[in-house]
Amino acid sequence: MDTMDSKKTPRKEKTKTASKHIWRLALPILIPLIALSYFGLDFWASSYRRQITNTETSIENIEQAKPGLKKVAQERDTMKERVDALKKIDDQRTPWLNIFQEFTNLIIPDRLWLSKFNCYQRPKTGAYIIELTGYALSQSDVTNFFVKLSNSPYFKEIEHSSYRKFTLPAGPQPDVFKFEITALLDKDHLKSLSDTE
Repeated sequence: MDTMDSKKTPRKEKTKTASKHIWRLALPILIPLIALSYFGLDFWASSYRRQITNTETSIENIEQAKPGLKKVAQERDTMKERVDALKKIDDQRTPWLNIFQEFTNLIIPDRLWLSKFNCYQRPKTGAYIIELTGYALSQSDVTNFFVKLSNSPYFKEIEHSSYRKFTLPAGPQPDVFKFEITALLDKDHLKSLSDTE
């Protein structure tokens, strides 16, 4: 038994000696690590405190800016309503310049002229009625004008209201034909024009 005890003792002493050596080596490393972790935690805590303070300041600034933001939102809504109203008015606008260009460029032949152009809007439907009165040097000029008017995309439901032959007292062309034509402006074509502008 003594031999066994003698074997165990040196082993215990070796373990104790090894533990002392580990602590001697570990203490110089552990003390700075503990100090760093303590001061590091303090550093991180102060950093988080600064962030919390900055966030609270930002929240206060936002709270103070809310009335101004509401005013800006109201102004934006008012401007949007105005723009929508102007767009609605513009959508209902009749492109008269295009219609008159159609008359001058495409419809009126050299031997025909208009003496009266009347336009009015029907109250119930909103349709525009065009009444044209004019003179031509021949029946074929009036027919040609009527055909061109019928082929125009601007007009529909074209009708002769009246057609009369006049004999002038003097001049190289004694016969003149007076005509009256009514037509509706084609709303679909006018809408397609305003959509492309």
